[in-house]
Amino acid sequence: MPHSGDVRIWREATPETTAENFGVVLKDGAVAEMIEKPTDTKGLLCGIGVYALTREAIALFASSPINPVKGEREITEALRHLVRHRVPLGAFEFSGLYININRVADKARADALLRSIPR
Repeated sequence: MPHSGDVRIWREATPETTAENFGVVLKDGAVAEMIEKPTDTKGLLCGIGVYALTREAIALFASSPINPVKGEREITEALRHLVRHRVPLGAFEFSGLYININRVADKARADALLRSIPR
């Protein structure tokens, strides 16, 4: 079955990195589950927040649940909504270095890394 989109995964990620991002469970090459900032990362691949989605998949985001605390839709929950409604999502792999920048310390780490790369 063709996929309606893909989620980027990073197999090289440490469990700590997966816990800071989101975990992905694959079954037969398709996304079976996603867990935002999982406390137990065993059996999970690290999702890094890069997606390729069809217009139809994005249109279904409108029916995904709204976070009652934040009052907004969250991307991982919207993607989980697609999976629960049997919208097929595949995975494509990333290799290299990834830094999720959510905090000032993350930006400082990325800046330091970029300054260390020879020109």
